[in-house]
Amino acid sequence: MRLIELLAALSIYPWNLGAGGYYTYGTFRDDLVYHGQSAIVTLDRKNKDLLEFKFEDFTIDGDGRSFEQTNYIARAAWWADKRCRPGAFLWIPHTDFKSDEYYLGGTLEGDFSFGGYRLAMTHKHGQDFGTFGPVQRFDAKQYDVSLHKWFGPHRFQVGVTHVSLNEENYYLLRLATLSLLSNQTVVFLEYSTGESRYYVEPFDLAVHDSEEILKAQYVAGFTYRFFTNLSGYASYIRVDMESAFPGFMWPETKQYYTVGLQVRI
Repeated sequence: MRLIELLAALSIYPWNLGAGGYYTYGTFRDDLVYHGQSAIVTLDRKNKDLLEFKFEDFTIDGDGRSFEQTNYIARAAWWADKRCRPGAFLWIPHTDFKSDEYYLGGTLEGDFSFGGYRLAMTHKHGQDFGTFGPVQRFDAKQYDVSLHKWFGPHRFQVGVTHVSLNEENYYLLRLATLSLLSNQTVVFLEYSTGESRYYVEPFDLAVHDSEEILKAQYVAGFTYRFFTNLSGYASYIRVDMESAFPGFMWPETKQYYTVGLQVRI
């Protein structure tokens, strides 16, 4: 296709381009340290149809041990109507000892004059690390339901997550708020409590790929727009977890600190 024809096609179906780069430092029990780098590329058509791709690579080091994993995540959403936006996402990890693992899900979201909603269903096919026994395959389901409403420049959201795994059921309550403090600054806070395993955040391209039981999660962060097309990002996440093995119910707290830059064209 010649350049003039390509420009004509893009003018009919224009896409906006966004990109972000992030670095994460984390601390675990037993003096383990987490280092992660990720990149996100976003294509959206006038803030409607959406394509989003994320590449993430991280290592966990300490006590003479080292673990590395690479994640490939993709999400798409279609603007069928303001009240009905269907979507789908796929997450595929890669390590030296895990294979044939993926999370595949579908989403539905919409907005009305009185508020909005988000629904998601995820099928998880993977394997336990087998910390206290042989490696075991598993198939799990996750269901998410949340409602949100804007009050001026503040959005409040409440949601429930249900995970069904190995005939066990886990439930997690999620509360979140987002505030537009100014044209440059956005602040977000989140609190989750309950229980969950292999927890997925389908609208945020985040997967907690852990056999441990998530008991609580605390999130705080902000974005600041330096220029029209350049923003900075920073967040803090604390995750309280518990062993999923009877007799080994030790608690663990994981903490993550993330900084990044976001560009939009």
